[in-house]
Amino acid sequence: MGQAVESLAGNLSKRLARAFAYFRLRALMAPPLLLGCALAHAVSPTAELDVARAAAIQQALQVDAEAWHAERPGAASAATTLYVGIADTELLLRKVEVRIDEAPARIHDFSLDQSRALRRGGLFALMVHDADAAPHRIRARFVSRTMDVRGKPIFAQLDETLDFPAGRNALVLEQQPAGTFGGPRLSWVRSAVPAGLPGGSDPRLLAVDVDFAAADYVSAASRLLRAEALAGAGAAPMPEFSQRLDASLRGLGVKPGSASDGAAISVDYSRFNTAVEAINAGQAATGIAILQSMGSTKLADSDSAALALRDRANLLLGAQSLASGDGMAAIEAYKRVRSPGPYSTAALLGLGWAYLQPAGSGGDAAEAADVPGSGAMPWLGGRDPQLAALRREQPFRYYTSTASARRADDLNRALVPWAELVGRDPLDPAVQEGMLAVPYAMDHLGSRQQAVQRYERAIELLELSYRRLGAAVDDVAHGGLAATVRGFDAGPSRGWAWWLVELPDAHWWLQSDDEASPMFYVAYLLESEPVRDAIRKLRSLDDLDRLLAARAASLRESEQASGALPARIDATRARLRVVGERQAREMEALASAQLQELRKQTERYLVEAHFALARLYDRPPVDLAMSTPRVQR
Repeated sequence: MGQAVESLAGNLSKRLARAFAYFRLRALMAPPLLLGCALAHAVSPTAELDVARAAAIQQALQVDAEAWHAERPGAASAATTLYVGIADTELLLRKVEVRIDEAPARIHDFSLDQSRALRRGGLFALMVHDADAAPHRIRARFVSRTMDVRGKPIFAQLDETLDFPAGRNALVLEQQPAGTFGGPRLSWVRSAVPAGLPGGSDPRLLAVDVDFAAADYVSAASRLLRAEALAGAGAAPMPEFSQRLDASLRGLGVKPGSASDGAAISVDYSRFNTAVEAINAGQAATGIAILQSMGSTKLADSDSAALALRDRANLLLGAQSLASGDGMAAIEAYKRVRSPGPYSTAALLGLGWAYLQPAGSGGDAAEAADVPGSGAMPWLGGRDPQLAALRREQPFRYYTSTASARRADDLNRALVPWAELVGRDPLDPAVQEGMLAVPYAMDHLGSRQQAVQRYERAIELLELSYRRLGAAVDDVAHGGLAATVRGFDAGPSRGWAWWLVELPDAHWWLQSDDEASPMFYVAYLLESEPVRDAIRKLRSLDDLDRLLAARAASLRESEQASGALPARIDATRARLRVVGERQAREMEALASAQLQELRKQTERYLVEAHFALARLYDRPPVDLAMSTPRVQR
């Protein structure tokens, strides 16, 4: 066994060293710093951390594969892996429970991403069974649902004795579609590894595809390196395995690029990018034509990525129409944006301003002159300074103006989407803008008292947001975020990402300080790609630490804990924890910067709300004024 493990260690070391070389090269190529007459290389803390993290992951994956091989001396090639899947493309598999003989049941709850991957033909590796080739009683229970989340659960069960085959095999337990006179049933598919399933599919690769769907790159890399180890010393890497291993190492940040590099892209962004480029180049007609085609495309409700892209196209189309003064076209585009949805708040805000636009591009010249933003690149939502331009540039000539009957109708129509908007998240920049747009409209309708009340409510919400963001910054500084991210352990029985399980109630602003979760701010951090990336890196280090802890326990149980391997596992885990602490500090710095930016944005709106309210109080009552207010025609 010692020679086999040593040979395995050498092969894995060479395999992973090629990936690790990229980070060492990047550190050496960091921008040079001239110190006196000597030329020295200044390595940024982030680049240095990436090198340390990649080295720790390299070591951990190598030790993991060695430990897995060592805990099954002489039997590694005889282990049977039990996979589960579903052959019914109309259902989503949500939970499985399988028990062999009297051993504890293995249970797994699938995330939505895992369920979709299984429906596309993927498999989930539920357990590795080392029992001898003999009959074993297997009891299984599958729970599935229709793609309508409101559908009732559908159950399929099995209780039978199965002769486990000798040698290294894959057993696949699949849920088959319901028959004419019965419900769904469970059936077996056997495969000798690496011969593959009927049709040539390798179950190990199908399991890696499910790992990828859940962004579980630790599990994918571990599985693929074990497969390479079992291929034997000197064996040429299988192309499909090598490609997926490279993708998993990219997902872990050990190789440059992302896990999806080279993979098929489910949504075509090229048309949207072409439209944006055309608009930026002054070819608005070309860009608008593309956006109109994309924005009116019929799509399936289950295609979330394509639906989001359609929303973006309609948001840009509405903003472009708004900037050119074509209110009707803007209204049509904004109404096609899904609500609720990721772009719905920006669409609701834009829809209100579209109602205040002229009816078309050939509207009255005097009115068009009052419409701000003409010719400017339209905002697309998000934290954009142009978000407030339409209100700050004032569609009315005088801030004390009262709308005429025709313009009052426009303002009343604008208040409909804005009233829906201001009931949403007060940290959303579109909602914050809506908090000031509503009293602005009411003031021009002559409803001064209602405008005052709305400004006061806006100030109340903005002050609450500002205060809780300050508490959030303090929580991050004192380790609250790191403790939450690192404390959640999904374990082998849950496929859900930690933020989908642990995120608190989204309506934190409706709760008192005592009731609101101190972790309300996590959702806003996840909007930042650098923060998400830092969280993923930290989670991967902790996942590897837990994986090695499980390997050490298995070695002790199998009485294979002698030799240098247990000490190497302990040393590797210590290294992972040291790098993990550094990664946690980087995550906290990025999170704090994101929260501080949110706080500054909130403070700007808070100051503006106070100023608008003071201006209203400073205005004399109409009946006491020396002159009547001007009326906007």
